[in-house]
Amino acid sequence: MQSVVRANEVLDGLRAQPPQTPREISLRVGIERTVVYRLLRTLEACGMVIESEGRWRLGAGTLDLAMSYLDSSAFANTAPAFAMDLHRRIAVGHPWLVSLAVPVTDHIVLIDRFWTQDSPLNSMTAIGARIPFDTSATGLAMLARMGRDEGCERIGEDRYAAVEERLDSIRDAGYVALIRDSLGPGVSAIASPVSDRSGTVVGAVNISGLRLEEQLDPASDVAREVGRTATSITGSLQ
Repeated sequence: MQSVVRANEVLDGLRAQPPQTPREISLRVGIERTVVYRLLRTLEACGMVIESEGRWRLGAGTLDLAMSYLDSSAFANTAPAFAMDLHRRIAVGHPWLVSLAVPVTDHIVLIDRFWTQDSPLNSMTAIGARIPFDTSATGLAMLARMGRDEGCERIGEDRYAAVEERLDSIRDAGYVALIRDSLGPGVSAIASPVSDRSGTVVGAVNISGLRLEEQLDPASDVAREVGRTATSITGSLQ
């Protein structure tokens, strides 16, 4: 069990800052260098890491695991059709991007996106990006739907307390989160969470882009459509 935990810590260290030497990984994760080296060689044999000139980074095996997760995810398989329809109805002709995200431990990860030629480049290239729960519309929407205990477990009590009042406002707005300048100056976002049949938050739908400021109201047409889309996806997972 300890080896599994340590191997995960090594992989997490490489995810945070690749590539690294065994010594750098050891200092980052707090595991003895010789142990790190043995773990790296074992992970290399599994295709999880690769070495080049004494420096290590994640291997294609990690992507294979991620794709297997998405292949078995009801949300990842169901939500794209709804997101595509949302994009067709309200985003075409605007510099807006529709995206889907899932919660992963203490952050969220974008897994799909639908864009136009006018969509902001930084939004388009954010696929797979790790985004904090408490600084994004998508993350805040998910936190608002989660219970307080789960929210504190994911981001810690201090960070949760700092956004708790905002989460109450999102709940009052029908679980629609709105943020100005979410991914950079002028890029705003609107998001709503998705739950499965057990009530577990499994993802969220988001629309973001330039010139979205006038829609940053729960009663706006775009906000309502984002909320309806999330509700429709949730209904399809019941």
